[in-house]
Amino acid sequence: TIDMQALVEMVDNFGGIEVYIPHDMSFAGSVLKQGYRNLDGASAEFFVRCRHGEGYANSDIDRLNMQRYFYAGLFKRVRSMGVTDVIAQLPLIFNNYIHTDMDLTTIAKMLVSFTRIDSANIMLAQTPVFMGVPNVGKTSSFDGYSCVVPDAGSIAELLNTYFRNYTGPVSAEEMNLVTNNWPHGTASTSANVQFVGQLDKESDDAILSGDTDVAGATTTDGQAAGQ
Repeated sequence: TIDMQALVEMVDNFGGIEVYIPHDMSFAGSVLKQGYRNLDGASAEFFVRCRHGEGYANSDIDRLNMQRYFYAGLFKRVRSMGVTDVIAQLPLIFNNYIHTDMDLTTIAKMLVSFTRIDSANIMLAQTPVFMGVPNVGKTSSFDGYSCVVPDAGSIAELLNTYFRNYTGPVSAEEMNLVTNNWPHGTASTSANVQFVGQLDKESDDAILSGDTDVAGATTTDGQAAGQ
């Protein structure tokens, strides 16, 4: 589990995270402008937690989509820092805010392996669900809370397309999900499969067009802003 304060301190300790913001964000006095920006801890928390205002008609679903830009920016920042600098931050973050049964040595080894992955090969996807969002369908509530219902068929399709190349397909019935036990709409949310490399391209385009206020901003392949 992760305490949100860990995110704030990590970003501040890293000197900020450069993130592409695809549209203006404004809610409850917090504002972020579209473009390639350097976010401090407080701004990063607003960016990943916001689910209200313009561009958030689908609330949590839109928030999940926006969070992907932060993941891409964080991955770029970690690679630019180098493993030694990142590992130096681990004791503070993991001792105070992140609870896991893995030791720091194991985490450090995983981090080293992760930074060697090409961003074009890092896939992001969402679990398809039935939920009460515009044009999707409204579920019932339970004990006063809104509910989402897993779309077993779409989840099986996602798993079979991207994750079960060596184990054979899985059917919706084999997953034993509760889809048919809850009332729900007839259409579900999309898995919205993306690769981090696609998000990097959006950031790079913003940098090259000068849509940034980050001094010395460079693309993932080292080109400077406005080139």
